[in-house]
Amino acid sequence: MAHVSDIKLIRTDTTLDLSQKAEKDMQQQEAKPDYCTLVNVLSACGHLGALGQGEWVHAYIDKNGISTNGFVATALVDMYAKCGNIDKAL
Repeated sequence: MAHVSDIKLIRTDTTLDLSQKAEKDMQQQEAKPDYCTLVNVLSACGHLGALGQGEWVHAYIDKNGISTNGFVATALVDMYAKCGNIDKAL
């Protein structure tokens, strides 16, 4: 019988896998992600405490001149706060 902690680990692994896949896809494809993709990847990074990946996404946004909206800006603040980097969250 699966325990709640087992299910949470599976969910976390799946979320991390999806986040890493999205990051890899962004690196390999010429198509730029839309704001929904960015928000979801940043949310996964924040949920997992994956600061390095979140910073990579932030740098990707800046480097590629992707315009951000309120949703992406909020996702960035949320990700940095959840990863414990309050200075960047502000």
